[in-house]
Amino acid sequence: MANDWQRFHWDLDKRLDAARPALPPFVFRLADESEREIVMKVVSSALMMERAWTGARTAFARDLKRRCEDALALVPPACVVVQHGSRVIGASVLAFSQDAEFHLLTGPCILHEYRSRGLGSALLHKSLERLREEGLLRVTATARVNSTAARYIYRKFGGVPEPIASKETPRLAA
Repeated sequence: MANDWQRFHWDLDKRLDAARPALPPFVFRLADESEREIVMKVVSSALMMERAWTGARTAFARDLKRRCEDALALVPPACVVVQHGSRVIGASVLAFSQDAEFHLLTGPCILHEYRSRGLGSALLHKSLERLREEGLLRVTATARVNSTAARYIYRKFGGVPEPIASKETPRLAA
């Protein structure tokens, strides 16, 4: 059986591509401590709509939930959100530890009705900036080969893909 996972990495000691333009009326900001539940709902909803995750949801969901809860318990939470009006419509949960298995725990998750507007790319950019602010110079994420993240988003801003050996199939990926 062929491995269908890829690891992406970004070297943040290099300059990121040009800053993403403002996308009014959308606001990109750090998550608030009171938004844990809504962030988890946005992430869950966005991932459930991703066809590449069919058949991987049970194990993935348990590990993702645990890691996200840990990241969201930090003060401030390790998460960047996208807001439209008063509604949170996107989130990217992060790991700030230098030796974390993955730094983009969820990757950019945008609610289905808001996709194809450049929000995922902008959220990835903001996430990478936030990780660099925490002092990380090399960050990683994983994704299934045919996922939207692997095909369109993670290759931006200097993201470099590499195959993951079958024996090390990740426990968590976006």
